[in-house]
Amino acid sequence: MANAVLKPLSLEYLNDMLGWVNNRDVTKNFAKFGKRITRQQEIAHINRMTASKTDRAFVMETKEGKYLGNISLHEIDWNAKKARMSILIANREERDRGYGKSAIRRLLKLAFNELGLHKVWLIVFEGNMTARGLYSRCGFQEEGILKDEYFVAGKYHNMVRMAILKGGQ
Repeated sequence: MANAVLKPLSLEYLNDMLGWVNNRDVTKNFAKFGKRITRQQEIAHINRMTASKTDRAFVMETKEGKYLGNISLHEIDWNAKKARMSILIANREERDRGYGKSAIRRLLKLAFNELGLHKVWLIVFEGNMTARGLYSRCGFQEEGILKDEYFVAGKYHNMVRMAILKGGQ
């Protein structure tokens, strides 16, 4: 299995991120993308993420240092001990090689063992069976369907909420 290395998000990765944030082929499974993002907006986003008390953002690299994409914990609720996870492997050629599974396992270890979280959850487009399969293989279980949760490209889309509890991986 391929091993993804997680490194804290920083401005060092700005050009890598700009290479995919406006590529609809890469972001099509992310409901929040759609409007063109400028260099200044991406700098502001990285600065917000790195300063945030409720986000932990990382880049994924190969062991040789090749940028793969991003993985993060968002909306960390320190009282309820839960967070929302997101992941994106930007380079299509690097998908289906085990990097996503490796990165998710590393992030879950950090979430549960270092941050003391109890639950990590995510939402995924109902029709994105590839991602749903990956999340299931990592121990996530479906909690329910969020009907018409996002309005993207002129239509509503259902999302599936999945979660994993500490000890479930």
